[in-house]
Amino acid sequence: LDYSLKFHATTRSFPVEALLTQIDTRLDDDNVSANPIFEELLTEYREQRPQELDGTQQIRYFIGVQVSPLAVYNRYQDEYSPAEKLTQLPVIGFLFNPFVTRREKLTDAELRAKMFRELDNRVQAVETELIQNATGWSSRRLSTVELFLLTMDFWNGEEHSYDQAANAV
Repeated sequence: LDYSLKFHATTRSFPVEALLTQIDTRLDDDNVSANPIFEELLTEYREQRPQELDGTQQIRYFIGVQVSPLAVYNRYQDEYSPAEKLTQLPVIGFLFNPFVTRREKLTDAELRAKMFRELDNRVQAVETELIQNATGWSSRRLSTVELFLLTMDFWNGEEHSYDQAANAV
């Protein structure tokens, strides 16, 4: 990877109600009622497991991927021009950015489209090179509303639960 990632970790109360709903649905299943031993085990599990999970926290990890307009304008990152090398200097490098970033005139829509394409490429690289290689990990992109809820949870210091993220707005 030739770009930075941001790692975030957060905790959330274990969704005991969702587990109970799933067990109740399973108890109503025909193959469970046809097997009385399995039904008894599942009923016992339903009675004991919520007490065991009371106060349990789930740890959730998030990887932030971002794209800046400068990344879209830097087309050839393997071979930097002398002016582009000046932008890499510590402390004063940012002063040279205006001289190397505007090689082509892009409209706002074109710039945004290129940034979205680059973001898609970066997310796909993270998923294939990092997430898929780690056992037990899964990934999905968060919607803007879900990201908003995470930020709200963080800054308010309390959990907000909604049946659907769209209901939060």
